[in-house]
Amino acid sequence: MKKIQNFFSYAKVSELPKNQIFELFDLSNNGKDVSPYKIDYAVNKDILDECQLGAYESLIELNNEVALLYDNGKIVALIGYVVQ
Repeated sequence: MKKIQNFFSYAKVSELPKNQIFELFDLSNNGKDVSPYKIDYAVNKDILDECQLGAYESLIELNNEVALLYDNGKIVALIGYVVQ
């Protein structure tokens, strides 16, 4: 059964340099500490709009992935999960 491990968003992530965004992506995907980037963890999907929620739901079909969500061309959230 697929289980959502975590959902995390960082409203200012689009302001980070691209290399830091990809570094953050890699750290998240490897399950390493991402606290230096002050990411808040939650399992609440209420902050997602319909388009983002669709992207979120489609991600649970994948295994052990982290993905970036975009809104008007800006990165607004990162999603991570594991399959158990």
